[in-house]
Amino acid sequence: MITKIAGCENSSTQNRVYNNICFQGLTNRMGKKVYNGFYSMESLFPKDCTKNSISGRLPDFMQSKIKTVTSDIEGATKEIFDTFAQTSDELREFEPTASSTINELKYRRKDSTVKNLEDVLIKYHILKPWDDFNLEYIDKGGKGSVWKLAGLRNVKGMVDDEFVIKVFHTKSVQTNAFHGCYPEINAATYWMNTLGSETNRGKFFWGDVNAAYMINKFIDEDVRLPKKYPNPEDYGMKFTDEDAVHIHNVCKKYSYDWGGGVVINQVINSNKFAREVMHDIQKQKEKFRIPQWQKRFHWKPNGNYDSKFAGLALSIKFIDPSYRVSFFKQCLNHRGKYTDRALGYTLKYLPHENAIKYYEELAKSTKDHVLKEILHNEIPLLATKDEYRPFMHDDLIRLSNISEEYKNRIDQTRLKEYLEIAKKYQLDKDIINL
Repeated sequence: MITKIAGCENSSTQNRVYNNICFQGLTNRMGKKVYNGFYSMESLFPKDCTKNSISGRLPDFMQSKIKTVTSDIEGATKEIFDTFAQTSDELREFEPTASSTINELKYRRKDSTVKNLEDVLIKYHILKPWDDFNLEYIDKGGKGSVWKLAGLRNVKGMVDDEFVIKVFHTKSVQTNAFHGCYPEINAATYWMNTLGSETNRGKFFWGDVNAAYMINKFIDEDVRLPKKYPNPEDYGMKFTDEDAVHIHNVCKKYSYDWGGGVVINQVINSNKFAREVMHDIQKQKEKFRIPQWQKRFHWKPNGNYDSKFAGLALSIKFIDPSYRVSFFKQCLNHRGKYTDRALGYTLKYLPHENAIKYYEELAKSTKDHVLKEILHNEIPLLATKDEYRPFMHDDLIRLSNISEEYKNRIDQTRLKEYLEIAKKYQLDKDIINL
């Protein structure tokens, strides 16, 4: 239960929470999965219990420079983070006055803000005294504003990084939005941790969830092309706030905004072992997928049986349709938390008469609020007409916000059947309201 993780009701509970691994490493926690859609950020990351509000780390070149100045790496790093937090507050609060300088008006920040940040970077040799450092305003979006850290650059071998600071408009905790400080830092940390820094999503270096800012790579037309173009769906996500065709939040094949990172498959996103099993089946040539699935089914890993069967359930969508029901039944005989969740996502790849039967079986036997959320969210996909089912894939389509285009794909009789089952087993009663 979330309350066990985040509860701060009394001092004894609070001490227990502070000793919990979840509060010892925000980077580790945010790097494991994206929480939106299934958990309340306010419950998971309460400000009064989050002792270390930094997710991510200083780039290696900064750490190397610090070591030339002091052996107190922790103290220096804290001073840098504190200065960036102060910088973000001053950028957020800046209002021009009659005495503002031309640069202050042009770049929308105080000259003193630039000087304070420059001083700490020079102190630790990250900048040289003669470097032409500045905070240059770039743009304002719905959730934050962006300044380039002009003059701060890391050039070494194939690395050529420049930096921007994104300052969010508010420091409040978003509960389960897909945009804003917590969701964007969460998505960025997860992506860097899971797929690395050489992808078409640019780089995220660090962010502060309490001070509400993040440091990202500056992307322009001079940047080197990315080395990898992973499909977010293979990691249980899609990014809704970008459009390569109309060049929205995209530059030179890079997507540079972390907003709109939506979880479309919670198991793929959060369970590394299950994801690896699924990817193993997915990458096989079509004629080898069934033998590899069966081989994996009889494979005996060291523990992780629930995750193994979850991965096999997820991979059913890559299997010849004539085998899918049989393979689904085999996984259903090995039920567990992640296997059940994976089966919930897999229902839409079965014929309707099988899908609705097993939908009810999962619905009536679970107390898992995440599985209830999955089953509730999957209803629009499960109710899709047969002619559209061969093109089915993971997605998140809210019942309360179905587009007119998708409404035409839905079989209303099927929709009614699923809604009746959902109501019968109160699938929406224990779901955290998003």
